[in-house]
Amino acid sequence: MLSPDYLVAAARQYNDPCAGKKKHSSNPITESSDPVRLLKTGSFWSQWRGAFGDGHVSGLPQKWSQPKRLWRHELPAEGIGGVAATDELVVVSSREANDKADLFEVLDVETGLSLFKLSYASEMELDYGNSPRVTPVIYDGCVYCVGAQGQLNCLNMETGDVLWKLHLVDDLGGKMPQWGYSVSPVFVEDQLIVQPGGLEASWVSLNPKNGKVLWRTKGRPAAYASPIVIEYRGQKQLVCYDAISLGGWSTSDGKRIWEMKPEVSKDFNVPTPVFVENKIVLVTENNGARVFSMVADQADEPISLKLEASSDLLSGDAHSPVRVGNWIVGVDRDLVVLDPLDQLKEVARFSDVALQKHCSLIVDEDRVWVCTGNGTQILLRIDSKGISELGRFQPLEKSGEIFSHPAFCNGVLYLRGPTWLDAYSIGGNNHD
Repeated sequence: MLSPDYLVAAARQYNDPCAGKKKHSSNPITESSDPVRLLKTGSFWSQWRGAFGDGHVSGLPQKWSQPKRLWRHELPAEGIGGVAATDELVVVSSREANDKADLFEVLDVETGLSLFKLSYASEMELDYGNSPRVTPVIYDGCVYCVGAQGQLNCLNMETGDVLWKLHLVDDLGGKMPQWGYSVSPVFVEDQLIVQPGGLEASWVSLNPKNGKVLWRTKGRPAAYASPIVIEYRGQKQLVCYDAISLGGWSTSDGKRIWEMKPEVSKDFNVPTPVFVENKIVLVTENNGARVFSMVADQADEPISLKLEASSDLLSGDAHSPVRVGNWIVGVDRDLVVLDPLDQLKEVARFSDVALQKHCSLIVDEDRVWVCTGNGTQILLRIDSKGISELGRFQPLEKSGEIFSHPAFCNGVLYLRGPTWLDAYSIGGNNHD
């Protein structure tokens, strides 16, 4: 493993990792921008949408060169969960071939060979298959794995030993959502916060070392979007959905700070919110794109959200948008760039038949890597001149639709298809 001194130095240089190139911070006041947190998360794709939880990375190529496949790891069954990666290990979820048990594998980044596995019985019948949905979370030498039914296991990253385990339903009093648990855990100040979705345990904070409950809060069933952590008026908040509303919860005790119910009900609440300049940007299928400002006239007054603008140009039910500069980029049949600071005005648009299916986005400054549902990978540049395509490729031996969010670490793209995981060198920091 890399030395702590090296990781601290790397973490503190994250905003300038490429030989003096100044990087903007996609969200300078989120908890995940703390260098010590980066040390504990290990590397740059340690949770849902990367180390910052917003799809931002360092090392996407400036110019296109044809990606090279380094290895392929075959999976025993179809799956849709995201991938986590460090400098040495890759974590991927699946199912056993008989579809009666969840399977998590920890792989060597150089070879794709399995170093150890976690398997446990889990039988159910869900739409989109029965595999885990939640991206594994890597933190402080451990990996935290959540199954669709709510099984939570903490594994030692070096040995594969299960250090502790519990069940979001059986142990914490949660209620499994219709399509299985999908909300990724989040770490805030040495707390592991999960969303069991129980009436007495809507959100629960755990001690990551032993799984003991630190606090729990009453509330509603869980939705599907993973949370973001922001700070407003000196207070850290977990911003996420429950089944019918968006809310902010105090990360210190779980108390709900504010609530916003949408104008049109029954959104699935899958896309992750985005935070831009003290504004919250949402995209859902029934309410479209919206930008809200956080309002509190006096320091002791309750916080509320004020709708500043809305748009029907983005209304996908599963695509999570990303921030590029102060713009919002999302996919809804086309890739669309909106300005949340100017009434969600359309800035640019990119059309391609490959964008008709599910898409995931990874960002490095003005470059956006698009992983499409049919497997096509597209690298775009988005700037004041518009959108330009730098290159594209199709993975080898493609099969089935891709729902899983890829991971990117040290110049390698970890692309998960239904029954395989590929590692591609795409000309980043290493493997050029």
